[in-house]
Amino acid sequence: MPLYVGDYLADTQHLTISQSGAYLHLIMAYWSKGKALPDDDGYLSAICRMTKEQWRQARPIVEEFFDRESNQNLWVHQRIEEELGKAVDKRVKRAELGKKGAAVRWQKP
Repeated sequence: MPLYVGDYLADTQHLTISQSGAYLHLIMAYWSKGKALPDDDGYLSAICRMTKEQWRQARPIVEEFFDRESNQNLWVHQRIEEELGKAVDKRVKRAELGKKGAAVRWQKP
C-alpha cells in the first residue's frame, strides 16, 4: 500500500493519536482486503483495536475520511480505491510483459 506521508500528515493534523491510529488501521485493512469496509461498529472497532466506547467517540471524526454509501452500508475511501486500481493496472501490464518475454524466449532456436 503506498502511503504518501505528506498527504497523510496534512489531512490528519487535527486528529488525536487514537483517531489517527484508527484511521490508519482502517485504510490498511481496506487495502489488505481490496474492497470497502462494512459499516459494522463491532467489525470497525476491532480493526482499530478500540473498545466499543473508544470507537463510539472516534467514529464521527474518522468517518469523515470515507464516502458512506448508505444503500450498501459500506465505508468507501476514494484514495484507496484509486491506488487499488493503479495496482491492478500494474499487475495486468506486468503479466502481459511477462507473457511477451516468455514467448520471445521460447521462439529462439
